[in-house]
Amino acid sequence: MIGCSSVIVFFVVCIGLFLGWLYFNGYIPPFLDDGPFVGHEVLAIEDREPEESMWIYPDRYLLEVYETGEGEQSPVVQLKDQNGSVLWAVRPDGHDENDVERIEFDEWYWGWKKYGCVKGMVKWTYGTERCWWYIDSAGQLDGYYYSW
Repeated sequence: MIGCSSVIVFFVVCIGLFLGWLYFNGYIPPFLDDGPFVGHEVLAIEDREPEESMWIYPDRYLLEVYETGEGEQSPVVQLKDQNGSVLWAVRPDGHDENDVERIEFDEWYWGWKKYGCVKGMVKWTYGTERCWWYIDSAGQLDGYYYSW
C-alpha cells in the first residue's frame, strides 16, 4: 500500500522536474546564470554578409551574427526589421568588453512574459555555454544570459 509520504514525495519530484524543464527551456527567467547582459552598442554592419541569420517572430525580424572582422575582438549581433532597417547592433560582451569569441543561435520560441527567446551557444572567457536572448515583440533587446 502506498503511504501518504510516498505520494507527497512523488508530487514534489514531479514539480521539481517540471520546473527544471521550464527553466532549461527558457520559459522562466534564468536566475543562476550570468546576466542579464545588454552588450555594447555598435554601428550597424551593412557592407558584408552575416555569418548566420535567423527569422524570429515569424518573418518579422531578422537576427544576424557577424563574426569578428579585421581589427575587431568580438562578434556583432544585430536585428533588422522585415524592411531591412537595422533596429540595433551590439557586441555580445558578458562581464568584460571583448570577452566573447563566437556566438551562434539554434532556435526561437516564446519565452517568459511577453518575450520571445532565442537560444544558442556562446564561446567566451568561461568556456562554451548555452545562451538565452530575450527580445520583445517590438524588437527591443531585454537582455541575454550565459549559462554556467
